[in-house]
Amino acid sequence: MTATLFEILKKVDHHGWADENDFVLGPGEDISADVIATQKSWSLYALDLPRNLAWFVELPEGLDLAKSAFAYLDQHKEARRVLRISLDELEEVAQRCPLPEHVIFAFNTGRCGSTLVSHVLNCCPGVWCLSEPMA
Repeated sequence: MTATLFEILKKVDHHGWADENDFVLGPGEDISADVIATQKSWSLYALDLPRNLAWFVELPEGLDLAKSAFAYLDQHKEARRVLRISLDELEEVAQRCPLPEHVIFAFNTGRCGSTLVSHVLNCCPGVWCLSEPMA
């Protein structure tokens, strides 16, 4: 399984939905898609369903997006490199990753206190909650 790794040449001001156009990327290099499963620094940034692609960003080691008010903004700000993988290959990689015991998805409207709820949930042992991830 392969993915394509890109160096970030420039970050473009983020407007709207997260996608690869948030970055000016250098030439791509084929690498093993296993880095997504084996290196915790990779974070899902955007899904491009029409082109069957997933975009990941490499974040600084130890950065916890659960502490972010808006996960996608910190992903954009802290991104070091970008990785592109087809959704088919991503599914294969995901099959080898351990599943969480429980998953809860909370959807809400804007300006309703969801950031506060996210921070409260992150105070609970064993809970990891992202506030406003784009993907």
